[in-house]
Amino acid sequence: MNRKKNADLLSHAARRASLHPFFLGRDLYQFRAHRGIDETNLACFLGCLPELLPKVALCRRPDPDSPRFQSDVHRIADAFGLQADRLVQLVREVDVLKTLGEAAPTAEEAESRGLLLAARDLEPGEAVTEETTDERGNGKGEEP
Repeated sequence: MNRKKNADLLSHAARRASLHPFFLGRDLYQFRAHRGIDETNLACFLGCLPELLPKVALCRRPDPDSPRFQSDVHRIADAFGLQADRLVQLVREVDVLKTLGEAAPTAEEAESRGLLLAARDLEPGEAVTEETTDERGNGKGEEP
């Protein structure tokens, strides 16, 4: 009973850690969500047992900009039997996803910067609206 309660508390703490960028749990969650994989597949990717993931999630996230990044990754990998290169890949992939998400402009930002949005064809039955025509009533992208 006590072991089950400890495992439940550990899982609860790991879920909460997935909400904070300080913890590796946030990266584990985002990596899983992006790849569309479950915890078993994540553990397989990292080379560890699934029951170790909550403990991994509670580790401080290694800072890729720190000169200690490699040693921090190896310390975590050694502690839980992870493949260090896979942990590096996970952290860097999540960083790239974050950067790409921050770089994508909203429609309003794109318009204010004079960026063009990609054209699209109307779907069958879709009505022509102000959004699909220019000021002269021509379909956007059509010659007048």
